[in-house]
Amino acid sequence: MISASKLRDSLAKFHQKLGTPLILVGVMFVMMTVTYFHQTSRISELEKRAIPQRESKSSLQILLGHNIL
Repeated sequence: MISASKLRDSLAKFHQKLGTPLILVGVMFVMMTVTYFHQTSRISELEKRAIPQRESKSSLQILLGHNIL
């Protein structure tokens, strides 16, 4: 059985070596995830507004102004 003091010491060594970089990577991952989902919801909202009622076009076609079928 591992004693609590050995476990605490090994955890402290791990945190001292890698704790801050892992926290920074975690924060960056969360920020990127939030940004991704925010952008995708924004793009879908813009696509809903930009599609004409009589004819359905892709967002790329609308942005480029081409009438490619």
